Amino acid sequence: MHWATKYPACGGKKQSPIDIQRRNVKFNPDMLQLDLSGYDAQKGNFRMSNNGHTGKCCHDLWDFSFLHVVHYNSDKYNSFSEAKDKPDGLADGHFENTYYSDFISNLEKIKYAEYGDLFPLVLGFDDKNTESYALVHLNHPMDLNAFTVCMHVLLRVGGVHTVISYSSSGRDNELMVSISEDTNIREVGLWIGNEFVNMPHSLKTQDWTNYCITWSSHSGGVDLWINGMVGEQRHLQSSHLISQGGRFILGKDQDGFLGISNTDAFVGKMTDVNVWDYVLTTAEIRDQFTCERNSTVVGNVLSWGSSKFSMYGGVQLDNQYRCS
Repeated sequence: MHWATKYPACGGKKQSPIDIQRRNVKFNPDMLQLDLSGYDAQKGNFRMSNNGHTGKCCHDLWDFSFLHVVHYNSDKYNSFSEAKDKPDGLADGHFENTYYSDFISNLEKIKYAEYGDLFPLVLGFDDKNTESYALVHLNHPMDLNAFTVCMHVLLRVGGVHTVISYSSSGRDNELMVSISEDTNIREVGLWIGNEFVNMPHSLKTQDWTNYCITWSSHSGGVDLWINGMVGEQRHLQSSHLISQGGRFILGKDQDGFLGISNTDAFVGKMTDVNVWDYVLTTAEIRDQFTCERNSTVVGNVLSWGSSKFSMYGGVQLDNQYRCS
């Protein structure tokens, strides 16, 4: 229901639709008068975030996300009651306040919220641009002597698509997985510690595809699984330890520590991206291909749907899940 339908007074153009439940509000006579301090320009660093429905700006003295301030025109009226029904009596964010300039100018940088505990979760990457990627907040540090990486992808165009990229302070490509789909080339590329191995395959599909890659530092053995079927084993970086302290992103290659490149950017959709700090069994890998969510083990390093991540640029939450 539109507010003004039942409450005509709410049909103005300078109002905020806050439903105050007056019957549930109890006056506490012991509360002191609200005393706003530090209500001028604040200095220092502010942390801005997006919780899905509002921009949040936190400071040592202020947390702007939970304070709704309505001003009245004190130059013209003696009280809030006198000003409340006047066209120029109240101001609710529809005025120029230079103290908020930095806050407002940075809202674009938190265009998307931090997400976690979502299912089904599908990310859509429509464009190749440097702003379009997802930053993953891992469940525990990338201190790995073995791993399994699984994902479901639906590619929209040919070329090389970077699915995951982990860059540490010492190596641009500490761990990276890319998928190449072209007329004559179909392969999965794996970088570990700045060394590369390619794994060709012959699968042709325009549907969702499940990829799993396992690696063990002990032997350096690398196995590629596609839709539950294993290919020829390769070897890469035996005795290597994947170092912690870097950043893990989806959809882009990291050109140096904290750098983002649109070269080989992912274009399409991805879901069920999981990372474990051990090699899954054959049965567990083949379970990744199924739609039985209750029987499928999820990653303990990156756990799809529960690990939090932040989306930037043109990344979209999509509703086309692979099992729907």
